[in-house]
Amino acid sequence: MENYKLQTEGLRKVYPGTVALDNFTAGFDGGKVHAIIGKNGSGKSTLIKIISGAIQPTSGTLRVDGSEIKMDTPLDAFGKGIATVYQELSLIPDLTVLENMFLGSRNRGRFGFIDQKSQEKTCRDALSLFEEVISKEVTPHCPVNRLTPDERQIVEILKVLIRKPEVIILDEATSSLHSSQVKILFDIVRDLKKEGTSVIMISHKMKELFEIGDRATIIRNGETVATVELDKSSHDEIVTHMVGEKYFTKEKTNRNINEEILLEAIDLSAGNLKKINFSLKKGEILGLSGLQGQGQSELLQTLFGNNANYRGKLALGGRELTLKSPGKSVKDGFAYISGDRKKHGVFLIRSILENTSLAYLRKSGRLIFKRKKLKTDVLPILERLNLVFDGLDSAISQLSGGNQQKVIIGRWLMTDPKVILMDDPTKGVDIKTKEELYSLMKKLCDNGVSIIWNSSEDQEILQNADRVLVFNDGRIVDELRKDRLNEYELYKAAMV
Repeated sequence: MENYKLQTEGLRKVYPGTVALDNFTAGFDGGKVHAIIGKNGSGKSTLIKIISGAIQPTSGTLRVDGSEIKMDTPLDAFGKGIATVYQELSLIPDLTVLENMFLGSRNRGRFGFIDQKSQEKTCRDALSLFEEVISKEVTPHCPVNRLTPDERQIVEILKVLIRKPEVIILDEATSSLHSSQVKILFDIVRDLKKEGTSVIMISHKMKELFEIGDRATIIRNGETVATVELDKSSHDEIVTHMVGEKYFTKEKTNRNINEEILLEAIDLSAGNLKKINFSLKKGEILGLSGLQGQGQSELLQTLFGNNANYRGKLALGGRELTLKSPGKSVKDGFAYISGDRKKHGVFLIRSILENTSLAYLRKSGRLIFKRKKLKTDVLPILERLNLVFDGLDSAISQLSGGNQQKVIIGRWLMTDPKVILMDDPTKGVDIKTKEELYSLMKKLCDNGVSIIWNSSEDQEILQNADRVLVFNDGRIVDELRKDRLNEYELYKAAMV
């Protein structure tokens, strides 16, 4: 057995109905950067949570310096010399930079009291590593809630570094950083390698992995499929391992799409979106894909009027639009369907009738309506969606998640939309309801409606979209159509 700093053997994690990680085996050397690579849902997050002590594996073993260990909490992991820099920050906004850095620390001075002078010096020394690329306002006593996202990420990194762990996990730690900040982080990582620290890196930025990484283990469907030396590998080889030798290719559906351009965006920028250009044909399903959180949802929110400070131009049917508010977007012919039903969808204490008719009444501007007439209008819509329910006056909370999603779809169909914006609408619904939704989407498009569809499930978007725009860091980096509608092309474009 090789003498790895950290070793995993047959790690497996099973949740009810789901195998999140299956037989993951790898060794992590001291003085090396070892990347973990995999597509959405491959098991990377589960693996990191196990190694960091946040969750326990269903089976399998962990070894540190050859000795088997068991960890019930992140504190146990830290006691074994393992620390994690998370993508989702663990900082407390109302505390200062110094307080966050030493939160939970056992650092004590004489007689067991906190050595504040020593802590402040340590904090200032740590911040000085990034002093050229952060504001001068970032001091030990500055509250974290005053920092920018990149500065918060730096504090998260330094919080781990000052503890000098033997194994450091960087979980998408560069996602919020600017290029100059990444350069400094990588210089720090190179110094850590010289000191013998083992660095485990999760990143979707292939360029970064080849720049700083030594070795990579690729996960597919929770299993270890390959471990490669990065100086002897290539972008294409890694993507092939990720998706498999026989990657999925879309079967031709031969949908007849009108060549008429319904919607056109020119240099659309808002928030993290950077000069988005695309067109949408009448009757087309346009997919938005790539790794999650790269601007897909932000584009849909902007089109629906939730980013009033946008730049660029948008035209619908040749008429230029101003994206002032969701109310105006609805009047212009947009509808928005979210996969987050609790946040952007249903009103659980209200009836099916009220939930279905809400947008229709708002768009009509009518203050008075006849309930009997409203029921007559709603029923055909819900029957078209194959919704099973006791009555329109029943609370929507009595329906399953999939049927609640059907009500939301019905809500927007009542507004007679021109463009439906779908933001991961199949999240948390059963397979049968998904299939019904795919069929409905195509029927709507056959009747002249156009759809822009973001999905976190690569297979469904490749199977059902007519074209797919691949996003990376707020930009459209590729457009997939026809024979290029497959996982290999998608991840080759997304992971650059």
